[in-house]
Amino acid sequence: MHVTELLERVALVEAQAHARYGLTGAVGYFGPLTAVYAAPGLVLNTAWHGGSGLPSSEDLNAFEAFSGQYGQAPTLHLLSHAAPTLLPELERRGYVLTSMPHLYTRHLRDLPPVGDFAILEENDPEQWAQWSAQGFGGGWTSCRR
Repeated sequence: MHVTELLERVALVEAQAHARYGLTGAVGYFGPLTAVYAAPGLVLNTAWHGGSGLPSSEDLNAFEAFSGQYGQAPTLHLLSHAAPTLLPELERRGYVLTSMPHLYTRHLRDLPPVGDFAILEENDPEQWAQWSAQGFGGGWTSCRR
Protein backbone atom coordinates (compact mmCIF):
# COMPACT_ATOMS: atom_id res chain seq x y z
CA MET A 1 0.00 0.00 0.00
CA HIS A 2 1.32 3.44 -0.93
CA VAL A 3 1.84 5.89 1.97
CA THR A 4 -0.72 8.37 0.59
CA GLU A 5 -3.34 5.63 0.37
CA LEU A 6 -2.58 4.61 3.94
CA LEU A 7 -2.87 8.21 5.16
CA GLU A 8 -6.19 8.62 3.32
CA ARG A 9 -7.53 5.48 5.02
CA VAL A 10 -6.37 6.65 8.46
CA ALA A 11 -7.92 10.10 7.90
CA LEU A 12 -11.23 8.52 6.85
CA VAL A 13 -11.33 6.35 9.98
CA GLU A 14 -10.45 9.34 12.17
CA ALA A 15 -13.24 11.42 10.59
CA GLN A 16 -15.76 8.60 10.99
CA ALA A 17 -14.80 8.08 14.61
CA HIS A 18 -14.92 11.83 15.26
CA ALA A 19 -18.58 11.90 14.21
CA ARG A 20 -19.49 9.87 17.32
CA TYR A 21 -18.69 12.87 19.51
CA GLY A 22 -21.56 14.76 17.93
CA LEU A 23 -24.22 12.18 18.77
CA THR A 24 -25.38 14.28 21.73
CA GLY A 25 -24.97 17.56 19.83
CA ALA A 26 -24.67 17.86 16.07
CA VAL A 27 -22.68 16.40 13.20
CA GLY A 28 -22.26 18.08 9.82
CA TYR A 29 -20.79 16.67 6.62
CA PHE A 30 -19.31 19.17 4.22
CA GLY A 31 -17.61 17.43 1.30
CA PRO A 32 -14.65 15.57 2.83
CA LEU A 33 -15.10 17.34 6.19
CA THR A 34 -16.86 15.83 9.20
CA ALA A 35 -17.71 18.55 11.73
CA VAL A 36 -18.87 18.03 15.29
CA TYR A 37 -20.54 20.15 17.90
CA ALA A 38 -20.51 18.06 21.09
CA ALA A 39 -21.28 20.65 23.80
CA PRO A 40 -20.30 24.25 24.60
CA GLY A 41 -16.58 24.93 24.96
CA LEU A 42 -15.27 21.44 24.15
CA VAL A 43 -12.09 20.91 22.14
CA LEU A 44 -14.01 18.23 20.23
CA ASN A 45 -16.01 20.96 18.47
CA THR A 46 -13.91 20.67 15.33
CA ALA A 47 -13.88 19.10 11.88
CA TRP A 48 -11.75 16.33 10.42
CA HIS A 49 -10.68 16.14 6.81
CA GLY A 50 -11.73 12.67 5.69
CA GLY A 51 -8.64 11.88 3.69
CA SER A 52 -9.39 12.21 0.00
CA GLY A 53 -10.42 15.16 -2.06
CA LEU A 54 -10.35 18.78 -1.07
CA PRO A 55 -13.26 20.73 0.35
CA SER A 56 -14.73 23.24 -2.08
CA SER A 57 -15.30 26.87 -1.17
CA GLU A 58 -18.96 25.94 -0.62
CA ASP A 59 -17.91 23.10 1.73
CA LEU A 60 -15.71 25.48 3.75
CA ASN A 61 -18.45 28.15 3.81
CA ALA A 62 -20.94 25.59 5.12
CA PHE A 63 -18.46 24.29 7.73
CA GLU A 64 -17.75 27.84 8.90
CA ALA A 65 -21.51 28.55 9.13
CA PHE A 66 -21.95 25.31 11.13
CA SER A 67 -19.20 26.43 13.53
CA GLY A 68 -20.69 29.90 13.83
CA GLN A 69 -24.14 28.46 14.54
CA TYR A 70 -22.68 26.94 17.72
CA GLY A 71 -20.46 29.89 18.65
CA GLN A 72 -17.20 28.04 18.03
CA ALA A 73 -14.15 29.03 16.02
CA PRO A 74 -13.83 26.88 12.89
CA THR A 75 -11.06 24.40 13.65
CA LEU A 76 -9.98 21.74 11.16
CA HIS A 77 -7.76 18.67 11.57
CA LEU A 78 -6.03 17.12 8.59
CA LEU A 79 -3.24 14.63 8.07
CA SER A 80 -0.01 15.80 6.47
CA HIS A 81 -0.71 14.35 3.01
CA ALA A 82 -3.52 16.91 2.55
CA ALA A 83 -1.70 19.88 4.07
CA PRO A 84 0.36 21.05 1.05
CA THR A 85 -2.70 21.55 -1.15
CA LEU A 86 -5.21 22.63 1.51
CA LEU A 87 -3.13 24.97 3.71
CA PRO A 88 -2.78 27.80 1.14
CA GLU A 89 -6.57 28.00 0.73
CA LEU A 90 -7.10 27.88 4.49
CA GLU A 91 -4.53 30.64 5.01
CA ARG A 92 -6.34 32.81 2.41
CA ARG A 93 -9.48 32.31 4.49
CA GLY A 94 -7.74 33.45 7.70
CA TYR A 95 -6.88 30.07 9.25
CA VAL A 96 -3.64 29.73 11.19
CA LEU A 97 -1.63 26.54 11.55
CA THR A 98 -1.51 25.71 15.28
CA SER A 99 0.08 22.25 15.37
CA MET A 100 1.54 19.63 13.08
CA PRO A 101 2.19 16.22 14.61
CA HIS A 102 3.19 13.43 12.25
CA LEU A 103 1.97 9.92 11.57
CA TYR A 104 4.79 7.43 11.18
CA THR A 105 4.46 4.11 9.38
CA ARG A 106 6.71 1.12 9.03
CA HIS A 107 6.83 -1.86 6.69
CA LEU A 108 5.88 -5.07 8.42
CA ARG A 109 8.93 -6.88 7.11
CA ASP A 110 12.01 -7.61 9.21
CA LEU A 111 10.33 -6.70 12.48
CA PRO A 112 12.22 -6.98 15.75
CA PRO A 113 11.41 -9.96 18.00
CA VAL A 114 8.06 -9.77 19.75
CA GLY A 115 8.24 -8.80 23.43
CA ASP A 116 6.29 -10.29 26.31
CA PHE A 117 2.94 -8.85 25.34
CA ALA A 118 0.10 -9.95 23.12
CA ILE A 119 -0.36 -8.39 19.71
CA LEU A 120 -3.93 -8.54 18.51
CA GLU A 121 -5.30 -7.72 15.09
CA GLU A 122 -8.25 -5.33 15.14
CA ASN A 123 -10.50 -5.20 12.08
CA ASP A 124 -13.18 -2.91 13.53
CA PRO A 125 -12.32 0.66 12.40
CA GLU A 126 -14.35 2.21 15.24
CA GLN A 127 -12.39 0.28 17.89
CA TRP A 128 -9.09 0.94 16.14
CA ALA A 129 -9.79 4.69 16.00
CA GLN A 130 -10.72 4.75 19.69
CA TRP A 131 -7.53 2.92 20.70
CA SER A 132 -5.48 5.08 18.35
CA ALA A 133 -6.84 8.27 19.91
CA GLN A 134 -6.21 6.95 23.42
CA GLY A 135 -2.70 5.75 22.62
CA PHE A 136 -1.45 8.65 20.58
CA GLY A 137 -3.77 11.53 21.44
CA GLY A 138 -3.10 13.45 18.24
CA GLY A 139 -1.38 12.88 14.94
CA TRP A 140 -3.04 15.65 12.95
CA THR A 141 -2.50 19.11 11.64
CA SER A 142 -4.79 21.69 13.22
CA CYS A 143 -5.87 24.90 11.58
CA ARG A 144 -8.00 27.45 13.36
CA ARG A 145 -9.60 30.63 12.17
